[in-house]
Amino acid sequence: MSFNSVTLAHGAYTATWGGTDMGLLEGPVRHIGQIHGTFIRAEKYGDVPVGAVYRGTSAFVQITVKEWKAVTKSAMNPQSTSDLGLSGYIGRDAYDFAQALVLTAVTGTKAATNGPVTRTYAKACYEPEFSVETLMANDERNIPLVFRIYPESAPSGQLRHFTDT
Repeated sequence: MSFNSVTLAHGAYTATWGGTDMGLLEGPVRHIGQIHGTFIRAEKYGDVPVGAVYRGTSAFVQITVKEWKAVTKSAMNPQSTSDLGLSGYIGRDAYDFAQALVLTAVTGTKAATNGPVTRTYAKACYEPEFSVETLMANDERNIPLVFRIYPESAPSGQLRHFTDT
């Protein structure tokens, strides 16, 4: 078998949030898609689903940031403009402080050749239900971030989570 015809798309990506470079990343950037549905059950079959009603999708991005930069702190606590000691004002809509998260394939990689070269999430905000753990030690500081991707309306009337180029 020849591997010359295999189309691979591996390669590192860089990330910006709100137009600011997030610096060094460790490991892969993970796009996580989740399909929602309501199961259809019948008394005759107990708890076994016999179908499901599609109820939409959610999207998340998980990255590990290496650098302790203002953009990192802002992404960790967007409701308080990077002051990690403040909790922000209660009742604000996270959509209002979501910003564009742009992933760009590093030049010379298979990802840059076979794509997506750029993936743009127009509205990304730190996932409210995810706890971030930050090391305060002599070890390197790896900061895992999970962004919830808020969709935007597409011309078709559907919702769009991201755009690839």
